[in-house]
Amino acid sequence: MHKLFLYRLLKFNKIAALLVAAFLILYAVFFYKKMDMLLFPYNNMFTQQLNQNYVVTTYMMKVNQKPILISNDWYSKKDFSEAALTSFSKWIRNNKQDYMYQFVQQKTNDSATTATYKNKLFVDAQAAETWPQWFAVYHHFKLQKNDTILIWQYNLRMDVSPVAIMDTAIIYKKIVQ
Repeated sequence: MHKLFLYRLLKFNKIAALLVAAFLILYAVFFYKKMDMLLFPYNNMFTQQLNQNYVVTTYMMKVNQKPILISNDWYSKKDFSEAALTSFSKWIRNNKQDYMYQFVQQKTNDSATTATYKNKLFVDAQAAETWPQWFAVYHHFKLQKNDTILIWQYNLRMDVSPVAIMDTAIIYKKIVQ
């Protein structure tokens, strides 16, 4: 028992041990309620499965046909940028519907509860429309009037060497006002 992490943490710092224990209990409750994605939005990196034909989808944002390169960033900024761009692109592909809204709507079957969550938890469509400009500025692009922002979707075949681009599509286009 003296070698257990929580026991050693309790001896070292009671507040930290209580926070870790509370987190574990909270996560167990969310997991039981099938809402475990609530705490870890990056879990999809462990749950995505390759198709049988090994096709992977990725996204790229371009400003005036110049790509925003995020692979040169520090790991945490790169991870944040990739996840944010993928989430926004999936939101676009899902007819600008938040997948968490659909999840809660499916789980609750109560329109009043869903409406309460919608106002407090989910992405506002009007606010989301400004996200591409924010993303470009976050990556040090100086946007000007009439700049064109495009989001490209790439489907890649991973079972061949070198990786082959199967198809591409522009899924989002905006002219900066």
